[in-house]
Amino acid sequence: MEARGEYRDKGVEEVCRTPFAERIARWPWILDKRIRRRYLTKDEEEAYLAQLVCLKCGKPCGGSCES
Repeated sequence: MEARGEYRDKGVEEVCRTPFAERIARWPWILDKRIRRRYLTKDEEEAYLAQLVCLKCGKPCGGSCES
C-alpha cells in the first residue's frame, strides 16, 4: 500500500512540474472542470477560462454579455 501512495505522489509531482502548454497537450483530461483545480494553479485556470468562448455571443466575454 505504501508503494502505491509513493507512485501517486510522483505522478502528481510530474504533472505539476510540467509547463502549462505541454501539460495540456500531453494530458488533455486536466481541463475537465471536475478535476482541473487539482492540477492547475489559480492563474493557469483563470487564463484557461478567459479563453473559453461564450455560447450566447460567440466571443470570449467571460459570461458578462447581455444578449
